[in-house]
Amino acid sequence: AEHGGDAEALKAPLQARVVVSGPALAAVPAAHMVRLAKAASNTKVLSECVIGPIAGAAANSIGTWPMESVAELLLVVATADGNTKPVATTPGAKKLFSRADEELAHRLKTEKLDLAVLLKVVIGAAAAAGQSRKMLEAAAQQAIVHVKEMTSDQVMLLTQGVLPLGASHPVVDALLRHW
Repeated sequence: AEHGGDAEALKAPLQARVVVSGPALAAVPAAHMVRLAKAASNTKVLSECVIGPIAGAAANSIGTWPMESVAELLLVVATADGNTKPVATTPGAKKLFSRADEELAHRLKTEKLDLAVLLKVVIGAAAAAGQSRKMLEAAAQQAIVHVKEMTSDQVMLLTQGVLPLGASHPVVDALLRHW
């Protein structure tokens, strides 16, 4: 999948491997899960059958993952399109966003993260704002501190990402004043 190939032919064996693996999939290292999710996101067929189960398995250990890997997976899950529906609406994705919200909001308040990682978390969390509001707020509050260092494209991404917080939220207000 990472190098092209016939996605439809890979669908059944990957579904069997990923879906049936269940708890064993959670033992796969974070970097490998992110790499598989990214590769699967290149085609709608693979996105639909692979990314949801990866997200569900990752949810069990997301609190121990490096923030860079968390940000990458959140972004992939949030932006991948399945064949019939967005991947972010799958049960595995919903579980990931919910667990990430519980586990990572505190880490985002205490760990200093690279701006690129913060923006990935904001965009990923924004896609599931109903389940990831605490995480979105924490990442947005950390990112807003760096708004003067951001390019206009980065400020635009941040602005789009925080809109689910609502116009009266202090971060949204600060960004709108920045513009």
